[in-house]
Amino acid sequence: MPARGRRLAWLDALRGIAALFVVLNHLDFLVLKQVRAAMARAFDPGLYGVFVFFMVSGYIVPASLERKGSIRNFWISRFFRLFPLFAVAIAGVYVLSRFGSRRAEGRRCAPGCRGACARAHAQRPARRDQCHQRALDALL
Repeated sequence: MPARGRRLAWLDALRGIAALFVVLNHLDFLVLKQVRAAMARAFDPGLYGVFVFFMVSGYIVPASLERKGSIRNFWISRFFRLFPLFAVAIAGVYVLSRFGSRRAEGRRCAPGCRGACARAHAQRPARRDQCHQRALDALL
């Protein structure tokens, strides 16, 4: 058993690899189209990355809870560790949605875009903006 407060480097490395697979999955829609076509037959990097990340987190979160010794202290530390970055990300999405580039208004949806948002994108930019605003409102 590792010493109290010491991190398990191999778990951090595994989580990092899983996060990179998720990034690869997002990146290959636009940048690596040929790689996606070849890889899709045998391997889904996004599914693998999310699965491994949740499996590792399923081990780390209870271990962290045990190390803190108190559920209250655990949730307070989690909040102050995760919420600031979440708030920055939401603020960034809001700023980009309000003041970002309008270059893509005439384009079709990305291959991963589905459902009501895809229909809104295909119709008019105003509908697309409403769709994105509803998604942002749901997050906030």
